[in-house]
Amino acid sequence: MIRKIDKKLLFILLFATVIRLWFMFSSDYISPDGTHYASLGYNLVHEFKYESNGSQFPDIIQPPFYPFLLGLFSLIFPAMLAGKFVSLAFGLLLIFGVYRFVKKLKPDGNWANYAALLIALHPGMIAVSSQVATEALYLFLMMAIFVQGWYFIEQPTYKNITILGILFVIAFLTRPEAILFFILFLFIQFFLTIKKRIPVKFVFTHLAIFVLGSGLYGMSVAQELGYFTISPKINYVRAQGKFQAHQKRLMEKSGQKLDAKEIGLRARYALSADSSMLATHALLYKDPATIALMNSSKSKGAVKGGGLSKLIKYIFYNLKLVAYRLVKGIVTPPVYLLLLLIGMVTFRKSFKANARLLLYGFLMIAPLSAYLVTHIEERFLYLILPYGILFFAAGAVALDLILKKMVKKDGLRFLVIAVFIFLMLAPLYTQTLKKMQKKDYYPQLANKISELVEKDSKIAAVVPQAAFFSGLKYCPVPFASLQGLDVYLKLQKADYLLVEGADFNKRPLLEKIVEAEPTPFVEVGHGTVSDKKYWLYKIHTF
Repeated sequence: MIRKIDKKLLFILLFATVIRLWFMFSSDYISPDGTHYASLGYNLVHEFKYESNGSQFPDIIQPPFYPFLLGLFSLIFPAMLAGKFVSLAFGLLLIFGVYRFVKKLKPDGNWANYAALLIALHPGMIAVSSQVATEALYLFLMMAIFVQGWYFIEQPTYKNITILGILFVIAFLTRPEAILFFILFLFIQFFLTIKKRIPVKFVFTHLAIFVLGSGLYGMSVAQELGYFTISPKINYVRAQGKFQAHQKRLMEKSGQKLDAKEIGLRARYALSADSSMLATHALLYKDPATIALMNSSKSKGAVKGGGLSKLIKYIFYNLKLVAYRLVKGIVTPPVYLLLLLIGMVTFRKSFKANARLLLYGFLMIAPLSAYLVTHIEERFLYLILPYGILFFAAGAVALDLILKKMVKKDGLRFLVIAVFIFLMLAPLYTQTLKKMQKKDYYPQLANKISELVEKDSKIAAVVPQAAFFSGLKYCPVPFASLQGLDVYLKLQKADYLLVEGADFNKRPLLEKIVEAEPTPFVEVGHGTVSDKKYWLYKIHTF
């Protein structure tokens, strides 16, 4: 028997594809992380080595699953476009997955269609589905984990727990914070075991699959780092935090006053003890001299403690941060907040009829509490939309019922609401695209640079995009003195130094280099691209 095709879903997927392709080809924007993923993936598949052409971060910290998929797509497309198509594919799969799940929960009415529509139209979902980034893949995997987790709870079988375990391993190899959700789900499984809802053998099967997958990854990482860890990225973030605390102690001792953002900038790009690399890179590799340098600012006899109170403060800080970003509309635009409010009221008025659906909604949102104990960025919060989709969709369904009094045709009502939401979001589409286009001048800058340097050159710059588009090797510019910079550039074997006007606030030394007479490096070119100034220097020792 052939299943009837949902025309509304086809319309949603078609529109979602068109608008994402529009974003993909309207801008050459790529983030520093994106250049890292693109070169890692390309070299993995074409050169059989897990190395980039240079990045702001150590290669080993990036989990391999997204670069691997990007590398496979790079057999057909250029590296950057390959990364965008991977994101596009999983962005569309997320829409379809949400539709299928909600359809099973609420087969009647347009719940599933509106759920899919809201994922398809969300500006953030569109942006991450059209960039070289892990977000679209990760969002799809986490939604798949929730759905598969529910299937397992309803029907505990080895097949269902095996699929769930594999999904968790893949999600972890995409973004390391997936381990928080794994731990949370493990607690849920133990609770259900105590309640005798599921046999304990399945809990240990799930744990064994994750330990095996993450353990094999940890052993491969140990070949590079020299010690075992299942998440070098988490280790790297911890190293950044520790060195930031070191920099803060130095500032306090010297009487300087800097905000946390400025201290963090200095910490992330400070030099190691021998100036051969960035300090946070050296700490990841456990360089003894850099560890000693970091510990040198600690007061003797300092008493450690207050861990619990610090954690509680951190949780409340994250709660405020999440609330602020939700209200501001970064993650939930005003029209989505309106739908959320309407949806909650709808649930309240028809609690008995929708009690089961309400339970599902809260169960979907509950795992997001894992984020309260970790570092939160805007892009992390996009998981709120697919996990909380039932509440947003409820608002659209309520509007559908109101409109039903005036518009009898179901398809026409759906189209009217879709157009209404789209028009409310149109300014955000323009704003998001402008932000991306504001930084997409790097291909033009790369053309200028390519005329001035040799093909096998290595360029030091604050950000890697110009080197990426030039096809050149790259190393980041540290926050250092002129002498420290000179030592670092020599040890990194950099041939050129690229300076942009926008770099002066991030690295004050660069402005001094540009204004110096004579300059400590040989200027080989300068100019303006898209109203942005740049200078290129040939590196030599002084």
